Amino acid sequence: MLLKTDIIIDKKIALRVFDKTEVCYFNENVLTEIEAPVKISGGVLQCTKVGAFTYFNVNNYIRYVKSIGRFCAFGPDVMVGVANHPIQSLTAHNIFPDWDSDWTKDFQSYYLDNKSNIDEIRNSQRKEMMKKNDVSIGNDVWIGARAIILRGVRIGDGAVIGAGAVVTKDVEPYAVVGGNPAKIIKYRFSSDVIKKLEEIQWWKYGPDILKGCDVTKISETIDTIKRRIEAGFKCYKSPSIIIKNNCVKILKNDI
Repeated sequence: MLLKTDIIIDKKIALRVFDKTEVCYFNENVLTEIEAPVKISGGVLQCTKVGAFTYFNVNNYIRYVKSIGRFCAFGPDVMVGVANHPIQSLTAHNIFPDWDSDWTKDFQSYYLDNKSNIDEIRNSQRKEMMKKNDVSIGNDVWIGARAIILRGVRIGDGAVIGAGAVVTKDVEPYAVVGGNPAKIIKYRFSSDVIKKLEEIQWWKYGPDILKGCDVTKISETIDTIKRRIEAGFKCYKSPSIIIKNNCVKILKNDI
């Protein structure tokens, strides 16, 4: 049985975290802001901001992510923003710039005789690596089981990433992609419907804007949402949980 921890704000479950979960940037001075409610079912999450109603299935490994929008669904064993190694150097191994070498030092003298060059090697490799930016994921995105998303990729609102896909480049809004490397299979809706969805951005208003709607009837639902927005339906606001190095530091109530 998986153990879980609930973070409660105003007697409401704002964040549900199951065991074997790390929410941190590996001791870097980076904060993670999680907008309630969110569920994380294990794995590693390095992301500066996660939107409300997003959930992560078991064993996700998510790194170098700038933002994840609202209403996103991550299948099991998803990998996002996995680390890169420099390939323009003689070797791509990370012990030579001394990124991770403690476990080798008893078996080689490379660092004893090469200390003056380490900073130069690091700076040169850092320039190569900085070309690969963080990942950003839009709203209402579904990422299937065992999908891999490389660094520097932007996933548009409403996109679907097929199970096992390897995403190497940006994905357009409401595109369905799959394969290795991932390619567009189709779009979820017509270009006219996609344009309307991008205009109304229903996720700004939370689930309640869909009360009474049959979400399988797209055009009718869009018309209802537009009328409610024009009538003054308020944007969704909720508490945000601020986490640093796997520890909750601040609770900020935006309501």
